[in-house]
Amino acid sequence: MAGFHRLTIEQGATFEERYEIVGDDEQPWPIPATWKVRAQIRAAPLAPAVILDLAQLLSVDHAAGTITLRIPATTTTGLDRGGVWDLELYDPDDPGQVSRLLAGPVDLDAEVTR
Repeated sequence: MAGFHRLTIEQGATFEERYEIVGDDEQPWPIPATWKVRAQIRAAPLAPAVILDLAQLLSVDHAAGTITLRIPATTTTGLDRGGVWDLELYDPDDPGQVSRLLAGPVDLDAEVTR
């Protein structure tokens, strides 16, 4: 089951968070080298339109078991609403192997100074 994680994105500012993947023993879990991550923001879970595809904004340190999400200010400036998101880890060689790591609401804190 995915962990709950709320994203609060400040419009017009760089957003960066790092997520550590840990095993049942609470130790860092090295991500297999061939596995990839993907994430999207949508207005609602079943909404057909994607507000922001985060796949190209994610980086993975496979050995350390960490995933970093970095959204540049030029991208957050263009956001006009929040929604919901989730983060998945998957094996591109096995379409049935997907782990949903995090999910939750996305809040957009509107920029005042422009």
